[in-house]
Amino acid sequence: MGLQSGKRIERYKILLQDYWKIIKEALVDSIHFKLTYKSINAVLFLLVVTLPFVNRVSKLMGIVYLILFVRMALRDSDFSLPKTHQLFLGSLGVVIAVGLWFNSVDMVIGFRKVMYLAIFISLYYATLYFLTKRIISLKMIGVSIVIAMTIYMIDGYVQFFYGYDFLFHNIIQQGGVNGVSRNRNVFAFALLFYIAVLTYITIEHRKKYSMILLVAAIGLIVLTLSRQIWLASALFFLVIFIYRFKQLKVLQWNKVIIWGLLLFVLAWLFWHIPEVHQRIILMEQGYSSGRLELWKLLLSHISESPIWGHGFQSPLNVSGAEKEYDYAHNLTIGILFNLGILGIILYMIFIIYFLSILLKCKNKQYQPYFVALFIALIFVQQQLGGSMLIHKFIGPAIMLFLAMITSCCSHISIVKAVVNKSSDTEL
Repeated sequence: MGLQSGKRIERYKILLQDYWKIIKEALVDSIHFKLTYKSINAVLFLLVVTLPFVNRVSKLMGIVYLILFVRMALRDSDFSLPKTHQLFLGSLGVVIAVGLWFNSVDMVIGFRKVMYLAIFISLYYATLYFLTKRIISLKMIGVSIVIAMTIYMIDGYVQFFYGYDFLFHNIIQQGGVNGVSRNRNVFAFALLFYIAVLTYITIEHRKKYSMILLVAAIGLIVLTLSRQIWLASALFFLVIFIYRFKQLKVLQWNKVIIWGLLLFVLAWLFWHIPEVHQRIILMEQGYSSGRLELWKLLLSHISESPIWGHGFQSPLNVSGAEKEYDYAHNLTIGILFNLGILGIILYMIFIIYFLSILLKCKNKQYQPYFVALFIALIFVQQQLGGSMLIHKFIGPAIMLFLAMITSCCSHISIVKAVVNKSSDTEL
């Protein structure tokens, strides 16, 4: 028995050494901006892992990732933007530029926000490019999310029960679990992606570990006290249920009943946590954390510049707001205020474009989860929370997700000629 245990430990040591060697080579390649499979995947992994922190490290990983994309695209000369994409991006650029010009806004603020949007869009094309060339994969992105968010989830529970963040080594204030993002809504947003991946693994691959993690993740989302993500999560599961209803009929109903009882007990327990109970009461009473007042204010100023909007900058360059916001906490109202009717038209085109891709998706295994997450994000989270146009985590996260949708569900190619390689040498 002892001999077998010793052999097993030795095997694990060799395995860890091999993994460490691969990681070290990948990091060295990344530092030198070498175009290898290892370097690109390592940078993407670090980007996914650090994005929820919303700090300089995540920005640095994003920049390195884009540098690798530009280097490969220039070297191979195989990046080709579809004409429909060119027309859409050109129209968006014109609307933004004219809005900024006619409203005489602070050009520094406006330019900074436009640069963020340009980076977010570049992340979309970089990820789609690497996915098309099969340098990265959906599985790799999913594994990165599970690894990172499992650690962050444990940290979140430590925060709730002990009021301490073991990753940042500081005391946490009350008001919902903030996680590594130091903002409960942003952390809950990250958990929503985590839940989507775990739901896919649980239903499609029936892994027991994913069931346990999924229940724990749902519990932590409740503890974030983020009402927008509560609603988004509920809509996500509703869409999944509708898609998989026929499949549920042939499942063993005892498992369905056990899951239902487990979620009922979970809901009952969280209902009796004072902070959660109070948050639910506030939601029932229509408390909006100042959002309704902000929306009324912005809507009252739309008539001043209905066509071009007030410019692509902070929505509160108008007087009368009691609280300062960086965005409207409603993407539709924000676009209407900032970019006017022309911006709303482009926004509708964007939604219709991706919905058409999703509904025509031939990959029936991924389709329900992509559709459910897209609907939850665009029709709930984006109408109540941070904007994908300017938020430094929400923007990149949604763009990576949209690249996954495009790669998996459409025939659109941004690569002239795809060359598949399997070596880890310079590509």
